[in-house]
Amino acid sequence: MKPSIQEKLMRVIFSLLASAVLLLALASNAKADTVNSLQMKGLGNYIGKYLTVYYALGSRAVINTEGDQVRLRSVKSKMTVQITNDIVTLPAINLPRSGFILPYNIIVFSIHNTADFRWVNADGTIPDGEITTGATQSLSIDSLTKVEFESMQQSHIQNYQYGEDKASLSDSL
Repeated sequence: MKPSIQEKLMRVIFSLLASAVLLLALASNAKADTVNSLQMKGLGNYIGKYLTVYYALGSRAVINTEGDQVRLRSVKSKMTVQITNDIVTLPAINLPRSGFILPYNIIVFSIHNTADFRWVNADGTIPDGEITTGATQSLSIDSLTKVEFESMQQSHIQNYQYGEDKASLSDSL
């Protein structure tokens, strides 16, 4: 007996649902994204200061503003190191993945005077996952999007010149 159109439609719907369940299961098994290590160069003027690196969900201002204004919605990981040399090596880290949501889309570098620094957006909001106490005055801010960082890695660029113009970075990729 030949299957009816309704039976064929039910099989297609069942196949689609089964595929969706399989995709969700695979996505939930993707436990973490590894962010490779990076060497930051050009920090010699900041010896004795601190560098805090944020792996976060956020965005840069659409119009280039002084200080490359960045707004963070959620901090996924943060590390602070004291600058003791012109070059600082940031270790590789694993960022937990939650379903289909990216663990980060921007890496923000903030140089400041004290070890207890916290990020506050220009509008006064504090991103999810950030501490609520600490100094908030940055001496300098720089950032890389996830796409810029991954492009550097694919081009085997292991060093990032702090404060480098993003246009020249794109040209070298």
